[in-house]
Amino acid sequence: MIIGLCGRTGSGKSTVGEYYASLGINYIDTDKVSREVTAAGSPCLKELASYFGEGILNSDGSLNRPYLASLAMNDENGYNALNEITHRYIVARTKELVKGDITVIDAPLLFESGLDKYCDHIIGVVASDASCVRRVRRRDNITLSAARARLARQKSNEFLYENCDHIIENRSNLRALVNKARNVLEQIKGETV
Repeated sequence: MIIGLCGRTGSGKSTVGEYYASLGINYIDTDKVSREVTAAGSPCLKELASYFGEGILNSDGSLNRPYLASLAMNDENGYNALNEITHRYIVARTKELVKGDITVIDAPLLFESGLDKYCDHIIGVVASDASCVRRVRRRDNITLSAARARLARQKSNEFLYENCDHIIENRSNLRALVNKARNVLEQIKGETV
């Protein structure tokens, strides 16, 4: 069984994913997969450099992520090209990592990448925009406008409510979030974990 896990940046999605991983469930973090497929010398990175220019590479040949993000976030065509190039590699590698009885795929861009088509169940984690912005600013040390711009590029909470099979609302504390995550997993499995 493949469970897709999605949510806007700062929603608490990764916390839910890490909880599932702590239960021994095969957990695939597509942010980590993204770093793997864009490693120095990789076909994905070569394709990105071909489109965006050699300026996205650090002196050691690795990806300058902040610089690439600044190029892509400020240009619709660049943003679409970034996703078009990276999603092919991320989806292919993610499919190779699926194993065991249950796999949870933590993907911020689950629907945009097409990974949703491979999932038996989709869980969306939602939090208020204000909470997401506050968490992202603290986590990534970015400006208010940069945090809001990031959220603006992502699917809305309304979209998640409409398109996910299960919703976990992160509106309280860590214990409440973990309890909700456990309850949703029990509901999906149809048994007590």
